[in-house]
Amino acid sequence: MKNRVPLEALKSLLQEQAPVRARRDLGVLPGSEPPHPLRAGQIIEVLGEGRWGWCMRLLRERESSRAAWLSLDQALLFPMALAQEGIALSRILFLERVPALQGLDVLLPVLRSRLFEVVMMDQGLLPRMRQDAQIRKVQLTAEEAGAAVLVLSQFPTNSYGVQVRVETGPGREFRLEKVKGGTGE
Repeated sequence: MKNRVPLEALKSLLQEQAPVRARRDLGVLPGSEPPHPLRAGQIIEVLGEGRWGWCMRLLRERESSRAAWLSLDQALLFPMALAQEGIALSRILFLERVPALQGLDVLLPVLRSRLFEVVMMDQGLLPRMRQDAQIRKVQLTAEEAGAAVLVLSQFPTNSYGVQVRVETGPGREFRLEKVKGGTGE
């Protein structure tokens, strides 16, 4: 009969061998009930019609943090709309018209600069080939940089660890719903 090690003993042994690193806490996602933490290294897919307004709210609530915004097109976000919402444009780096095939080549140096707490980007900028390995590379780079990556998508892709659907309510209120496998939990 083989020696059986209790599960708790195995967990403590693994913890001693490779302690879990604590990810830097960046606060909570605005409008999430219950509060959903935003941590360094997270890649969160933000879905729904209200995703742009919700991102503006996130920037407004984080007055002291810097953000980078990577987009495929120029017209998806008008910077003056952010200024009208009271968001200082001097703390946001806008990278517009990034070619889809060069999205990762632009994203990784932005993260490695360690200048930004939040990086927002269009879903089309992430690679479609060897996606798991590339997404893991982005996640590790973001964790080292102390940043979170928000991927703005129109439809769920089921490729990222956390998906959040942003619903716009009356009076520009936002409600977040965690999504798994393209359906609400």
